[in-house]
Amino acid sequence: MSWFSNPFSSSKPKSKGGLSADEFKKLTEEEIKELNEKQLKKIKKDFMLQEFQPEEPKKGISGIENIGNTCFMGSALQCLSNTEYLTQYMLNLEWANDINTLNSLGCQGRMVCEYYMLLRRLWLSKKEKYVNPKMIKKQIQKSFDQFAGYDQQDSQEFLGHFLDLLHEDLNLVLRKPYVSFEDYKGQPLGDFGGLNWKIHQKRENSMISTRYSHSYEPAVLCAPG
Repeated sequence: MSWFSNPFSSSKPKSKGGLSADEFKKLTEEEIKELNEKQLKKIKKDFMLQEFQPEEPKKGISGIENIGNTCFMGSALQCLSNTEYLTQYMLNLEWANDINTLNSLGCQGRMVCEYYMLLRRLWLSKKEKYVNPKMIKKQIQKSFDQFAGYDQQDSQEFLGHFLDLLHEDLNLVLRKPYVSFEDYKGQPLGDFGGLNWKIHQKRENSMISTRYSHSYEPAVLCAPG
């Protein structure tokens, strides 16, 4: 068992750029890059990303509207939007060329684009007192059907799934290789963790995973008596 843990759960697999898994396996690395570039141009056009310029957060005083009993989603998104580094990264459009449109575990770039649009309204709008997050909900319920309705859900669970989808949409690894983690052999835990982290990055490599994933050492303590 590896000591490395990705804290986010996997979403429902989707097609890879309209190709089946078998068709995708037959593509060369160059063909995969070309296909991603083609899809990337389309999604940039769909969200008109070329119309926007990098901007710094200015206000951030807009609220998030509840859709039914979705305060779990609103509170998580508000907390995340006040994570300064991530919000600056998003509004500066540093991510726009890193979109992975072929990742069957993500939203083909649509979640990260929808989050960008939400942040623009939260931090740059001069008119909106509150913002409706319906497009975020629309994307996440495609991958995690427990969010399909309007009932109360766990906020931490939503946040984990949401970060997972952002990560997969920005994963620089276009074709994930099979990897095997190293077993613990008594070396210093820092060395062991670093070794498995490098192996992990062969499959999972985005700004989200770099800053918000972690590894930890589990321990069981038994009470005396």
